[in-house]
Amino acid sequence: MKTPSALLLAGTLLVAGSAALLARVLMAPPPPPPVVVAAPVIEEPKPTHPAILVATRDLRPGDFIDASAVEWKTSDSAHDESLYYTRNHEDAIHLTGASVRRPLAAGAPLTSALVVKSNEPGFIATVITPGMRAITVPTDQTASQYSMLTSGDRVDVVVNLQREAEQDTGSVQSSDLARMFGADLRDRTDEQRQRMVHQVLNIQAQNQVPRLASQTLLENVRVLSINNQVRSPLQPRPEDVPNVKKNPDAYPHSAPQTVTLEVPPAYAERLALASQIGTLQLALRSSQEVDDGLVRPGNGRVTTLAQTTGVYSASAPFANQRPLVKTFHGDTSNVVQFDYQ
Repeated sequence: MKTPSALLLAGTLLVAGSAALLARVLMAPPPPPPVVVAAPVIEEPKPTHPAILVATRDLRPGDFIDASAVEWKTSDSAHDESLYYTRNHEDAIHLTGASVRRPLAAGAPLTSALVVKSNEPGFIATVITPGMRAITVPTDQTASQYSMLTSGDRVDVVVNLQREAEQDTGSVQSSDLARMFGADLRDRTDEQRQRMVHQVLNIQAQNQVPRLASQTLLENVRVLSINNQVRSPLQPRPEDVPNVKKNPDAYPHSAPQTVTLEVPPAYAERLALASQIGTLQLALRSSQEVDDGLVRPGNGRVTTLAQTTGVYSASAPFANQRPLVKTFHGDTSNVVQFDYQ
């Protein structure tokens, strides 16, 4: 083959190969776009705050807090744990039975300045019924039915009175008989004088009976506190809350010295006066009684010792002795002894 022909053939093959390669390149699908991987956004962790206690319904002074009245609510901001009740706050456990000093709307947080617990100053003023008064009267373990009486119970207030009686000797002077019956004993027969002596002895015996009387002053009175210890009707027993420090004010063990009662203003004056002249007894009423919750005055009936027992009979002081009558005849006197008939 001649050299020009070989060069022409080589050039033709080169052009054909280039054309084929170019066609292949042009006909091939375009390559996929490169995948761009976005860098992950690293968010800074939000600070966590303990949940706070809020009201689930409107609370008014006198309403007692229970489990349905409050709930925990997460907070996005920090709260002063000395002012707000947080989930880690130990005092939040003892809020059952507490009340509020001012009206609190639903959803509002509870604060230590707003909540008043039992045995704290201001609790009685918060829970007392509007228009009523709280009066404290002296008492003892017997009068207050200690260990059976607690705050919220209803009682009747009974006053006991005692007057000192003059003690007689049992000897009757003839002058006493004459003064009482307006006659000289010398003009009387023995039977008449015996009858007169019996009448005088009966009067003396009655004077020797202790002068005791009692009367119910008020009925259906609500007990607010014993001493300075107040129990809310919703306050839990210490053993009902496991693994929690017991509330030392839950069940006081000190002997009662005073009892605070809820009464209308006019009845407070009666109790104040009665506590100065006698002893006040508290008669516990049944919790199953259905009434209107109003304090009522007593029926006015006075019970005396003679109506209560027959131990002190008219002749009891002289059952073992014969009555003596001292008579006078001018300048002389003698003692006459009579038998009972």
